[in-house]
Amino acid sequence: MERMLLVEDSKFVAELLLSVFKKFLNIDWTIDAKGAFERLKKERYDLILTNHILLDMDGEDFVREVRRLFPDIPIAVFTYEGKGDYLIEAGANLILPKPFDIIKKDDR
Repeated sequence: MERMLLVEDSKFVAELLLSVFKKFLNIDWTIDAKGAFERLKKERYDLILTNHILLDMDGEDFVREVRRLFPDIPIAVFTYEGKGDYLIEAGANLILPKPFDIIKKDDR
């Protein structure tokens, strides 16, 4: 199963995303850039999903640094509509607009 690193400081948002993706991916969650870089040095990830606003680093700077250090890992950034162009220029592969519109089938 592929591994994803989720970088999100909101417990509510993180738990929502974890509930959606946990059946498809092994997910590690950290609340800030510092924690993300610590995990990236120890583990191999197939995807990074991050908020554009981080507790300890600007999202654009985070994307640039991840791209510099780990050029092969795809980066998806969730941000408010109209804010994604600079993140793509910084090296993000995908922009996911907020607010989320997640429709989840209940487990039955």
